[in-house]
Amino acid sequence: MRTILACSLLVSISLAAAGYASAADSVERRLMGAESKKAGISKPALRVARKQVRSLGRSQVVSQLALRVGLDLSQQKREKSATRVEGERSYMQIFGDGSAGEYYSAKDSTPVPSSQKPSDETVTSLATAFLNKSLVPTLEIGIDEIFPLKVRHQKAISGRRDGTSTKVSYVSSEVTFARRIDGVQVIGPGSKIAVEIRSDGSVKAFRYDWAPVTLIETTDVPVKPENVLSRLATIRGKDPVGSVERFECGYLDGGSSTESKGNALQPACLIQTKFVGSDGSVVAREDYVPAAERFVADPSWVESTTLAGSARPAAEIPGMQR
Repeated sequence: MRTILACSLLVSISLAAAGYASAADSVERRLMGAESKKAGISKPALRVARKQVRSLGRSQVVSQLALRVGLDLSQQKREKSATRVEGERSYMQIFGDGSAGEYYSAKDSTPVPSSQKPSDETVTSLATAFLNKSLVPTLEIGIDEIFPLKVRHQKAISGRRDGTSTKVSYVSSEVTFARRIDGVQVIGPGSKIAVEIRSDGSVKAFRYDWAPVTLIETTDVPVKPENVLSRLATIRGKDPVGSVERFECGYLDGGSSTESKGNALQPACLIQTKFVGSDGSVVAREDYVPAAERFVADPSWVESTTLAGSARPAAEIPGMQR
């Protein structure tokens, strides 16, 4: 369980602090959310997905990506956990076996009139074209494996302190891509790629967390949405739940910063809720609730250990239409 903060996937290479952003889910995400509310994970059985070590290796990933973003490999610094390549006003850092990394260019995004803000489709097309020439071949991503998840536009506000003259300009856009495994979406911080596009259409930054995954024949049986909601009540205990704002189900990838037990991506549902207190205060929270009949309690997945250790009977959750 966690309190939701308004933040971007590109935390370490965030956009201008003086601006504000508007965001929109992709059509694919909206459709999957509707399907999750209706049927949870619609497949009657899921093959078990496990992360693998990347066969290409970090050094090869560094070499290929440095070439594609125009960085000089002679300027690289190798450490045990990461390799960093410095440019004149940019850098790239690749972690672990090459399954996670980031790139950032300090070249400014020139603000343009907000009326020139490109459409979600336009920036998604630009980000996709970049991926197809860089990360997709390097990370060996299948054409049916990746899809756009959301688009976030960054704007800048300038004007007088008294607010009598305010100018809003468009700065850049960030497109986040997610993953499908065997036709099932992946939720959680892992299996994501974010690309930031400047106002002139060039790439300012990218960040990715995309480990190789293999499927084995052992299967998990998903539970229905109402059972997932009952599990959420058990996890929350005495804490109020409130209304369900987002409900998405799939394989859970906790990302490269977590060590999942057995490197397994277990079935789960992301549930975001909002509770309004009697004093008008609003608390937004999210949980990744186990969504298989049988699941492994994983120390890196707090909801799974809470649920596995609870003897409290499940209860119904209000605020969810079924």
